[in-house]
Amino acid sequence: MTTNDKNNHLCPLTGLLNCGKLQQIVTKEVALARNSGTALSLIMIDIDHLDLFNKTYGYAQGDKVLVRLSEIIKANKRADDTIVRCHSADFAITLRDTNLSQAYLFAQRILDIVENEIFIVAGKEVKVTASAGISELSKGMDVEKFLKAADATLRYAKHCGRNRVKGTL
Repeated sequence: MTTNDKNNHLCPLTGLLNCGKLQQIVTKEVALARNSGTALSLIMIDIDHLDLFNKTYGYAQGDKVLVRLSEIIKANKRADDTIVRCHSADFAITLRDTNLSQAYLFAQRILDIVENEIFIVAGKEVKVTASAGISELSKGMDVEKFLKAADATLRYAKHCGRNRVKGTL
């Protein structure tokens, strides 16, 4: 892969892999987990009310929140975890050798850090929260179901009031 090809798969704002790589990464991780008989979890994290934040403070300030969230996730991930920036405010994280309860702890730690972070915007302290949905790979679950389960639990976390983690049972 050339440098230009590699850069085409990176989010220019965060430096993370972009959503175009998500399917390929999850497919690889699912195959690896199945071949090794190990657990695999997928976390989807979304910044709560980013559209409102952008309308209130401007997109440049919203971009700072996105960059900071990516930094928080990068600082807390393990070497084999993969982070992908999806859509405007969504991030996906694959966690090898990680069951649902372990993934829940990881996601909650990220959300706690975000909630305690203070953003200075136009001289004012502003708080931001995020929500997370988790799916653990189970027997009979294909890549598409695995991705959809994480997305569905993220939507459920938002529906339940945001600033929380929900996982598949």
